[in-house]
Amino acid sequence: MFQYLKNPYPLKDSLKRNLMIASVVSLFVFLINYSLYDDSSISQFNCSIVEMSFVFGAITFMVVLLVFYFFPKFILSDKIKENWTVLNEIVLIFFLHLIIAIFNILLSLCFVKESFLLTFETVLYSVLFTFLFGFFPTLFIHWIDYTLQLKYALKKVLDYNSKLENKMKQTIHVYEDSVLRLPSNKNNDAIVLDVNDLILIKSEGNYIEIYTDENGKITKSLYRYSLQLIEEKLSGYQFVLRVHRSFVVNVYKVSKASGNARNYQLFFKGIEESIPVSRNKFDIFVNTFDDIMSINHK
Repeated sequence: MFQYLKNPYPLKDSLKRNLMIASVVSLFVFLINYSLYDDSSISQFNCSIVEMSFVFGAITFMVVLLVFYFFPKFILSDKIKENWTVLNEIVLIFFLHLIIAIFNILLSLCFVKESFLLTFETVLYSVLFTFLFGFFPTLFIHWIDYTLQLKYALKKVLDYNSKLENKMKQTIHVYEDSVLRLPSNKNNDAIVLDVNDLILIKSEGNYIEIYTDENGKITKSLYRYSLQLIEEKLSGYQFVLRVHRSFVVNVYKVSKASGNARNYQLFFKGIEESIPVSRNKFDIFVNTFDDIMSINHK
């Protein structure tokens, strides 16, 4: 069980997807509240059943977007998102419902009649009600979503691996104006790089290692330079792609690939080390590869 909780979980920060989730969940909350409230329970508040149900639905909509979209997209670092697990997702769902429960209590105070006394038992009931009708159904939905994503990702990667191997055998590429000259951060140590020969660039602290293939000879050169900066200098070459926080690769030089969308590895001829593709970079890598291959085979 604990091992399952440590499994990677694909953290999605798509606005469209989360808007859809927020809409469906908030509608569910509206219908649950509308069906459970009766005249005696709603008499404690200065509003109708429809208004109260709408408020709870609106709270749910906003909190779901806040927790599932804005928090991962603007607060979590790429490193945390890359290492996101099933346990992290469960904790996130727990805090989602805790925040919803707190907002429900606060907004209920705005509508409650003065004669109604808000007690500890009432607060506890509100929290338990939120978790009973939200937390466990949400866990179940996420488990289904997780299972379906794994099956889809496995099929997608297997198909892609086969396609990659076939296309690599056919690909011939030579680009003009491919030589870059960049001043290194170290005196008298300029970087002269023919992008046609580039295999990959690896970040090592304040340095980068540039691997090149010059007529079949693999060369590794060390420079005091940032990976972010050289990635920007190479942005004009579509086939040069950042696939991990520590690696930039030449897509044309990939000899084979293996793994799944959670643990995808690239291999290069003459280099023993496999290069990981971050989970949040996998789709970008696949789409970029398909784009440049379709251009070359027109």
